Amino acid sequence: MYLSITDLTTKMQKTVLLSKVDDEGTKVLDLTPSTEEDPNPQYDRVMQALEAACELADSHIGMRYPVPLDPCPKVVRDRCLDIAIYELWSRKGISPESADEIVERKYTAAVKWLEQVGEGKAVLPIPNPPAETPTTPSGSPIAVRTAERRGW
Repeated sequence: MYLSITDLTTKMQKTVLLSKVDDEGTKVLDLTPSTEEDPNPQYDRVMQALEAACELADSHIGMRYPVPLDPCPKVVRDRCLDIAIYELWSRKGISPESADEIVERKYTAAVKWLEQVGEGKAVLPIPNPPAETPTTPSGSPIAVRTAERRGW
């Protein structure tokens, strides 16, 4: 996974995060990891959003690059954060023409960029990108065969 809870709380105010994950009404943000003996729904909700964002990124990036990325470029982590924030935000609904619209726009832009990476229209800033392998429209590798030289 490319993200941590610290990444999220650095980008998202804790009071806002609390408003998105406190379904129980505790009014206290608790991001202590869950255990079987002591489940923590707030932590679980945050981790589900982080994991979903990273999995979505891998589903697109994996079309052109081996995943998981190691190390993960900052641009990928930033796009994953935009997606994770949207995942948390949209749990309670998105209100058009409000600050929620910014969250939705960032999500849409992040997904579009990931799609472009998967299509080869955008590249990742990694030291050794994979070699380009020509493919047919169905995604099969192109094979070229020639006949024996006939000596003409």
